[in-house]
Amino acid sequence: MSWSFVDGYKRLFKEITASEIEEEIRANLEENKDYLVLEHKYQGVYIGKYSNGSFYYYDGSGIELENMLEIRIFDLNSELRIIKSGKDKYNMRYINENEKEEEGKVDYYDEQLLLYGTRVKVEGSWIGLYEDNRGIRIYLPSSKTLEKTNKSDPNVFLKVRYYVDFNEDGLMEIVDNRLVEFTLGKKEV
Repeated sequence: MSWSFVDGYKRLFKEITASEIEEEIRANLEENKDYLVLEHKYQGVYIGKYSNGSFYYYDGSGIELENMLEIRIFDLNSELRIIKSGKDKYNMRYINENEKEEEGKVDYYDEQLLLYGTRVKVEGSWIGLYEDNRGIRIYLPSSKTLEKTNKSDPNVFLKVRYYVDFNEDGLMEIVDNRLVEFTLGKKEV
């Protein structure tokens, strides 16, 4: 875990309906850029990518609003997060460190979360993490970083950034978080 800061960032909160989701995605994400996706659906958690206006998952499915509980679309500098809050109601939060809305220093720390899987199998443009004795698999979009994964001891992590502030009593509070990237690292005990 390392402490650092950004020199301000843009943060947007908004309530939206299902019919506004696609419009908000187009408005907040750059058109010719690839993003990673983590989506919680009723039937499971899906990891994929968003590219040129389309969602891609290992199983060929795409975004399904009727089954979506939460979706996080992210890259190294930004995240769009949409959470279902009721029938046809969603809360949207967008963070972008490249755009400065709030001036001043914003403290944060990054945490590396180890993903399940002791072996790796490359399948086309996807990297599968799995264990020989279990049926659970995690499929990640291939990247230059993940292609360097040790096949027999992968050590693939999800980097999460926690933004912190200090209240009037001087106590630290986590005020927000966002997903940053899938990366390689060392297991720590």
